[in-house]
Amino acid sequence: MRNRKTLIVLLVLISCFIFWACSKKTPIEVEQFELDYPDSAPIINSSNLTNGVDFSIGYYNGNIRTDRVKLEWSASNDENFLCYKIYQHEGLETERFFEGFEGGSIPAGWTTWGDYGGWFVSDSLSFQGNYSARTHEGDYGYEYLETTVNVQQDTEIFISFWANGYNDGEGRFRINGTTYDYWYPGGWCYYSFYYYTSYNTSITLEWRYYTGYYGFGMLDNVEISGIGGDFSLIETLDGINTATFWDTTLYQNQYYSYKIATIVEQGTHKADEISIKTPLWQAPSNISVDILSPTIATLSWLDNTESETSFTVYVDTFDVYLEEFVTIETLTADQNDTSLEITDLMLNTYYRLGIKAINQWEEDTPVAYSDLFSIAFDPPGDLVANQILGTKAVELNWEDNSTYESGFEIERKINNADFELIATIPVNNTIEYTDYDTTFFEYGDTITYQVRAYNEYAEIVYTEYSNEASVILSELNEIYVDFEDGQIPAGWTSWTSGGTAWYITNIAFQGNYGITCGGDYYAEEYLETTINVPQNAYITISFYTREVDISGDGDLYINGGYQFDWDNNSSSWGYEYTTYYTGSNSEITLLWEYSTGSNGNTFIDNIQVTW
Repeated sequence: MRNRKTLIVLLVLISCFIFWACSKKTPIEVEQFELDYPDSAPIINSSNLTNGVDFSIGYYNGNIRTDRVKLEWSASNDENFLCYKIYQHEGLETERFFEGFEGGSIPAGWTTWGDYGGWFVSDSLSFQGNYSARTHEGDYGYEYLETTVNVQQDTEIFISFWANGYNDGEGRFRINGTTYDYWYPGGWCYYSFYYYTSYNTSITLEWRYYTGYYGFGMLDNVEISGIGGDFSLIETLDGINTATFWDTTLYQNQYYSYKIATIVEQGTHKADEISIKTPLWQAPSNISVDILSPTIATLSWLDNTESETSFTVYVDTFDVYLEEFVTIETLTADQNDTSLEITDLMLNTYYRLGIKAINQWEEDTPVAYSDLFSIAFDPPGDLVANQILGTKAVELNWEDNSTYESGFEIERKINNADFELIATIPVNNTIEYTDYDTTFFEYGDTITYQVRAYNEYAEIVYTEYSNEASVILSELNEIYVDFEDGQIPAGWTSWTSGGTAWYITNIAFQGNYGITCGGDYYAEEYLETTINVPQNAYITISFYTREVDISGDGDLYINGGYQFDWDNNSSSWGYEYTTYYTGSNSEITLLWEYSTGSNGNTFIDNIQVTW
């Protein structure tokens, strides 16, 4: 009986000891063994990120994911084995370890203030990703951004960030009130510092920007590593052969350290250490579209993942009936690609292109989209042909209505012959051409032209043709009147309302005679002629004029419509001119009107009309 009681007591003691060893409770009068805590932050091995496959020495794709890790260690063969205890380094909150401001607002735990409202999160001018922090613009003021982080004493930590400034000002970075560096406008720059915590259990980081004259500062990708903290127990495993464990509580792009302690009833407890980094796993950013032809565009992006196996690209169009975007095609890009050519696009259709990363564990990032775009490839318009003064050469002008053309083709026909290609000119966004090939031209011929744009990126694609523009070659393409025969020319008329009408004078800009009117009190003087002009042509009307008494006002009318004010308000001769498009008109009526005011008078000479 005594042996039986002794055996029962012994079993109870063993059970209590096992209960203690693999729990957080301590039985009375039993000394608890505590696993040593490190007195400094664990050493994080650098990760090998080649091809997004291997994230730490000894680990392979599948063991380390964006949100979990499979820990593996050698199983114990100690006959005194009680359990495995797995400890994880606590670290800090995600936004305090790496802050790219991708949440779209100032993160929790950060404070901001200043003369113009402090810092805010902006979706423009970021160093990486879609967002960055920036100050308001101001006139010689200060803007502050601050955060306090917990640290371990007597530890060296590493702090880095990217900063920029625009227009004017000066940035300053401080730790616990001490300035460590400055930054200025001129582009994104990288700043990094090592800081020894000494007796501090927390440190305050401050970014201050002095705006100068309406300058502003920028901040992105704040990273703090090597921060201390304790290892905490996350799991206890009883089976001696249970030598693997999945930790599913992780975050992407973070460093983690583990201690796997082998607890024994007697002897020395052993601890294995494992350090890892989870892969970066964010949506692609810096999405841009480069249109190469009327049917082809290239999508480009910044890869923000380290474990993708491919990218999925969505080609979306806007459905006006459903009033929403519809995916019409899904494409795949290789994991090493940062661009993809999109083909078979349609003209004058609104598109957006979306892209996301995918890995072998069926994880995918959010979809990032390009801006809305469409491709215009319309034919040239408003083609105009004009004969060059004194030659048979013809000058062409047109409006460029296409985008992404490689050049233009110009075709010509003489009288009723067929059109033939006479020139191909490259695009340098050129909208004119002069036809000097006049070998087969004769005066009186009707020369007709048409133009179309083309793109030759993958194959030659043409727009439709422009309108046709014609010119009748004429030996007379200038009208010149200098009044040197001493009389108003035939076909010209002059009349007045309250004055003396226009008459020939010996005051001339050149030669012996000119024409004048005025000298009366508030009279209206009119000089008019009708001339033949080519259709669909730009003509230039020019003349010289002067005033002795400048109280009057002169206006030119063409076909009854006001053209321009021509009195020069000077007693010296001045040159006046205007241009006019004839359109379908084969003749135009020119009217010089002069209002004398209080005895104003004017002179005109050397009237010229050219085309």
